[in-house]
Amino acid sequence: MRKPQYSPSKLYVYQTCPRQYHYQYVRKLPRRAWANQSFGTSLHRTLQVLHEQGGPTARPLEAAQAELERSWTGAGYDSREHELAELARGKDLLAAYYETWSDAQSIPLLLEKRLTAAYRDITLLGIVDRVDRRFDGSLEIIDYKSGYAPEQIRPHTLQQLGIYHFLIGEKLRETVQHHTVHYLASNVRLTLEMSAAHIEGILEGVRETVERLEAEQRFTPRVAEHCLRCDYLRYCEAGRAFAAEAGEQA
Repeated sequence: MRKPQYSPSKLYVYQTCPRQYHYQYVRKLPRRAWANQSFGTSLHRTLQVLHEQGGPTARPLEAAQAELERSWTGAGYDSREHELAELARGKDLLAAYYETWSDAQSIPLLLEKRLTAAYRDITLLGIVDRVDRRFDGSLEIIDYKSGYAPEQIRPHTLQQLGIYHFLIGEKLRETVQHHTVHYLASNVRLTLEMSAAHIEGILEGVRETVERLEAEQRFTPRVAEHCLRCDYLRYCEAGRAFAAEAGEQA
């Protein structure tokens, strides 16, 4: 029997709410489309094609903006006006990207690469946005986020970077030195140098999460603000009660 594969997003759903995990990955109930997810997917595809074709130094901005139109996913927007406004915003983000990041300091080695590897007794899966070879020979993960930069990188993003570090090391047989998150809406990059001990701690935390998940019987809901945005609220009595109370307090 094929062993389950655990991605950063799958783990994050379980850590956020076991009941949501049950609905999404066990019962496989359908999810609604969200505009922010469509926006991020469209930008990711555009940047993949851009760098496959040599990056900003090889392709003009107008070509990248035309690619965004070709790659555009229109699901989840409130209206056609909303969709067109977000398309225009995406083109503006590409213009800012060109202005700041055209002076290449590295060469992409992997783009939107699906990687799997066994860590101890579990199988990890990740689709890595980008892995670069810096001009000094070191390796760098670059993970794109379509939103704004937080004050500090969030724990689930650190978990994602730790998993990617491991997967890339297994694939390339080299150690990643730089772990970068590129926040496209802010047009900034936050880079971490993560120690071997830090990575090992993340991976052990992942293994412990998987152990709890695989032993899970009840998938008890974890109610919080995320319930208000949950795709499965109509199925979840605890989530509906939380949403009703939050509505009364608003």
